[in-house]
Amino acid sequence: MARQLRFNGTDSRNGACPAVHEDVDSDEIIVQGRPLTDPADLAQLQHFGPGDAAVAVPRELLVNHGTGTAPMDIDSDWCRNITSQTSAGKYVGRVRVIDQPPTEDARCVWRQDAERAHLPAEDFWLFDSRLVAILRFDDEDAFHDVEVITEPAEVLRYCQVRDRATRASVPYDQFAARLALKG
Repeated sequence: MARQLRFNGTDSRNGACPAVHEDVDSDEIIVQGRPLTDPADLAQLQHFGPGDAAVAVPRELLVNHGTGTAPMDIDSDWCRNITSQTSAGKYVGRVRVIDQPPTEDARCVWRQDAERAHLPAEDFWLFDSRLVAILRFDDEDAFHDVEVITEPAEVLRYCQVRDRATRASVPYDQFAARLALKG
């Protein structure tokens, strides 16, 4: 059966290779580039098996269009930058789909309302409508890692999800006040 591939992007100006695709079922990355065929080059590759193929692509292709996961480091440049940006008055927003009992967050929506609005189950952050960070949690709901997406079409999809989530949700204070009225 053929793989289900998602196009992540290219740095080519004319639509030719190199390009990055992602297998949506296995999370494998497919890199399209110039084949590396010189036996002297191939001899230098470590762990290169008899059925393997190698391609050469610019480093920027993987930086700009690759995806991946990384453990969260509170002291990282990214976390320090977010702290700096919000301290400067910039807004970093989030909509969280929650279960009962609710947890405090910026905006809230009941899970059944999120499902009616066709919102995905994953928790994500969107930065400048250019980068998506999907937060991954383990079975105990403890944070595990982050998947970063930069491919423009996929980022646009998350922008649309963010807009639907914002319309379907309410600020936490309003959500909490509704809970207090019911309690």
